[in-house]
Amino acid sequence: MTPQARCEAVLAAAPLLLPFVHGALARLLRAARLRAAPQAVTVGVVLAGAPVALLACWRLAWVDLPRAWLGWSLAYGASTYLGFGYAYFHLYNLTETGRRIRILDEFRTKGPMTLEELERRYAPEGMLRARLGRLVELGQARLEDGRYRLNGRVLLGAARVLAAFRRLLGFGDI
Repeated sequence: MTPQARCEAVLAAAPLLLPFVHGALARLLRAARLRAAPQAVTVGVVLAGAPVALLACWRLAWVDLPRAWLGWSLAYGASTYLGFGYAYFHLYNLTETGRRIRILDEFRTKGPMTLEELERRYAPEGMLRARLGRLVELGQARLEDGRYRLNGRVLLGAARVLAAFRRLLGFGDI
């Protein structure tokens, strides 16, 4: 197997491990009674896995590459792994925050529910409060003198990139 093929194998396998590592960490945090925003845990798992994947690529493949290729190989490895990590983050968010998925899961766990029960459970005010609470918990917003303010830049940067992508695709602003 060529060095490039070995590195590609590592980069292809690394994202497959994300759900297992993520699940194990989430269970450990729950067992230790430590609270952390689910999205923050997901980002932490993805970011912590990047050096591991790159180190594996180095050990299994890049040591055999000509030195001139090392910088490009590192950039390729990092962008490939982080691209998979980005996709995993959004896949996780779909399962975590998708209202339709959550409603169906509630039917499964709690049984039949009336429309009034569902409307109470999913009132717009409660959803806004839950989202604002998560933004505060993630450190991206803060409540000060009764007003919410921007606090972090990580999700804002992601939002700006996604808004630019939507404009590029012709979907306009959200």
